[in-house]
Amino acid sequence: MKDIRYYWRNPSLAAQLPKEEREKVTERFFELLAKDKEKNAEWRSKVVKERNQNLPHTCAHPNKP
Repeated sequence: MKDIRYYWRNPSLAAQLPKEEREKVTERFFELLAKDKEKNAEWRSKVVKERNQNLPHTCAHPNKP
């Protein structure tokens, strides 16, 4: 089996693989997607925290008196 990135960039070629290899590629795709989803969530959380810390303290929050 070629590098997973080759099939990631050319998904129509993954469909032409034998059943076992196609299942391996598909499984790996979903593993990578889940991993990316976790990393993106962590990154967004970090960015939001940093942005909130850098906001001027004079800004009035609508829910705070």
